[in-house]
Amino acid sequence: YKYIHFKSMPTKNAVLWVNSNEDYNHIIDQVLGKVIDLKSTDQWFYNINNFPKDASCQILKNIKKIILNN
Repeated sequence: YKYIHFKSMPTKNAVLWVNSNEDYNHIIDQVLGKVIDLKSTDQWFYNINNFPKDASCQILKNIKKIILNN
């Protein structure tokens, strides 16, 4: 959680961690069995991409904003 992109997560439940090869089957079973609620994952995806707007346009817009404010 130390990387900058994790600061935008709505909750720590927005991601699923795979720390070893043995984790894959367990995680896939949880997702397919709907044991894990992916609503926060969807929310994070939409926040990051500013859905349905184009992510590339959003990045350029924010870079321009940063440059013009400095």
